[in-house]
Amino acid sequence: MKLRIVCPRAVAWCNRSRTGMLALAATGALALTAATALAPGGPVVGAQAAVLSAAPTPAQVRTVPLPEMLRGAAPATAAASVGLVSFLDGVFCTSRTRCWAVGGQAAGAGMGIANQVLRWNGTRWRKVSVPNPGGTGADSVSELFAVRCVAAANCWAVGERSGGGALLNEALHWNGKKWTAVRTPDPGGKGSGKISELEDSTCVTSADCWAVGDFGSGTEGPTEKRINQVLHWNGKKWSRLRVVNPGGTRTGHVNTLYSVRCLSANDCTAAGDYGTTSASGVLRNQALHWNGKKWSQENTANPGGTKPGGLNEVFALGCAAADNCWGTGSYGSTNPPGTNLNEILHWNGKKWAKTAAPNPDGTKTGKGNELDAATCVSSANCWAVGNYGSTMVGDGVGRNEALHWNGRKWAKVKTPNPGGTATGDINELLGVRCSAPGNCWAVGILESLTNGVRDEILHWNGKKWSDVQLFSQA
Repeated sequence: MKLRIVCPRAVAWCNRSRTGMLALAATGALALTAATALAPGGPVVGAQAAVLSAAPTPAQVRTVPLPEMLRGAAPATAAASVGLVSFLDGVFCTSRTRCWAVGGQAAGAGMGIANQVLRWNGTRWRKVSVPNPGGTGADSVSELFAVRCVAAANCWAVGERSGGGALLNEALHWNGKKWTAVRTPDPGGKGSGKISELEDSTCVTSADCWAVGDFGSGTEGPTEKRINQVLHWNGKKWSRLRVVNPGGTRTGHVNTLYSVRCLSANDCTAAGDYGTTSASGVLRNQALHWNGKKWSQENTANPGGTKPGGLNEVFALGCAAADNCWGTGSYGSTNPPGTNLNEILHWNGKKWAKTAAPNPDGTKTGKGNELDAATCVSSANCWAVGNYGSTMVGDGVGRNEALHWNGRKWAKVKTPNPGGTATGDINELLGVRCSAPGNCWAVGILESLTNGVRDEILHWNGKKWSDVQLFSQA
């Protein structure tokens, strides 16, 4: 994902930036060169855009341009010395013994970001061979943000890949035996600096799937432009559907759909944000609904307000029924020093409304709470996961966050923090899925100054969350 407005807090994965390279930058394992990373209008994917140097100042971290600039950056020697750089963005299960986790990885210095796919067989997680349509060079990018299955032998994983100087849509399909790349439209174009990216997907049947994201230009700030992207799979090919863009379609206007879910062929919801990127910009929640014929905008609450600096973003959807869906994310203010609070919106079949949620980092100015993923087993059993804490360089800790809905209220549930809780350590959950009330998986990223950037995998057995990281790549 992308960082659109100056980060309200200097954190890894700020505003759900989908790249382990940004996490490295946040602790100083990677620092950005002034020429390529901090210059307005810099390249989308630059050769060696990150170099080993002293840790950036908090001001530099807060003004890092679009994370896409980092996706082609090679990890520095300090990171490579502690092993594989890897992170997981999404997870899905078709049964207790069949789950997939997807994300990205970089093997070492001079390597780009490659797709990562892990498979759970009921006993352990194993790495699965997968194509990298973005290539394997130093500037290459192939990263999967989400995975979804119609059946055990019919799954889709979506994300983005590099192509020349552009970032393009990526869609991989699992037929029960292997993953293959499938052609998609790239509405953002293929010229230098152009972007098309798919953030999420879902399927009603094998011939009725949706993928959402955005497309446009990759320049952060007043010259950025992002347009809602909606693709449909009819069993033979992916095609683009044009949808409303409430944030506008001119330079400085942004619209992104981060999540999509369907209850039936005539009832789908896509959610994200929209707004402007100027210094006085505002980001508002966005929800679109598919009625079987067209996508239409739905009204949403904006608890972060709509005045300059207002921040409202829905990152994930979890639905138990047509009249019972949750949208999770973050709201607050981008005005320095910034504040991020957990956002949970509920759909009752007629309207979206804000629901009370715990904020384990507190609610004072400068505090950070964010919910990156959600899932529901039933109307009285849902999870929302993410991260909380002030993880400014050299000051603070980022901890895992898991909230549970029991049918009456959302409550925080204790989670381990395998990345550590020392100053500078980061733990963040980016995906969650349950195959049963007592069998859930949450995946994400861990970072520490001693162990680098690596996968995070937690398991819920009905009583507690446990770290299974040691088995993730057996």
